[in-house]
Amino acid sequence: KRAINPLRRAMRDKEKDVREAASRALSEIWVKEGVVLHELGIYEEALKSYDKALVVDPEALLAWRNKGAALISLNQYSEALECYDEVLILDLQDADAWFGKGLALANLGKYIKALECYERALSVDPQYASVWFNKSVILRKLIRREEALECCERALTINPESAEVWLHMSLLLGDLGRIEESLEYYDKALVLDNQYAKAWYSKGLTLEILDRYEEALKCYDKTLTINPKFAPAWFSKGMTLHELGRSEEAKQCFDKAVNFDPVLKINIPEGYEGE
Repeated sequence: KRAINPLRRAMRDKEKDVREAASRALSEIWVKEGVVLHELGIYEEALKSYDKALVVDPEALLAWRNKGAALISLNQYSEALECYDEVLILDLQDADAWFGKGLALANLGKYIKALECYERALSVDPQYASVWFNKSVILRKLIRREEALECCERALTINPESAEVWLHMSLLLGDLGRIEESLEYYDKALVLDNQYAKAWYSKGLTLEILDRYEEALKCYDKTLTINPKFAPAWFSKGMTLHELGRSEEAKQCFDKAVNFDPVLKINIPEGYEGE
């Protein structure tokens, strides 16, 4: 009996190890399915796959993190927070979970708490470019522009291949009154992504501030070639044409803008309504 008991214990332990390994393997399969669905933008179905993974293995960190990301994509920010908290219960050094929690909090308008999460993420991984960028975005909202600029510069030092970050840098420079300099950064964004409608549009607005109306028009035209339903671009093009005295063309643009976004009607200059 003394010889058998240790043997039985060893067999039970082995069986437990095998069951746990099988559970982890099955959980990973569900997570992989969820990732594919997530990348296809089928977020609800992705959530189902992550939930199946978590039924099999409730401590699957990747399933919790990815579920949080899917919930953010569905604008379910409070539910996403719960997922990231589950990860952090299991691993306080998970930079991705701190980042995801920060994103959820930022979308809930809890900017200071979001910043705290980003700081925790950066304490784990100081080279996390996306965290530096999103920290910059929040600091800009809080009108802490110099700090936002520093964070944006850090993000670009780590990853200079992000058109979105170059655009953000342009906007920050504009906020700080460095208008001419901001144009250089729009161009850097557009070198990386020539189909970046928001960058073309923002560059157009900047050129308009500098009274470079013909160049601004070209930017708005490029924006509208990429996205013909971009209402603010139709409105801004109309305003530029108005400044140039090209009233008929301006009215056509204002009509287009209001068609896509009726709220813009209140901003149209006098003389164009109801013509």
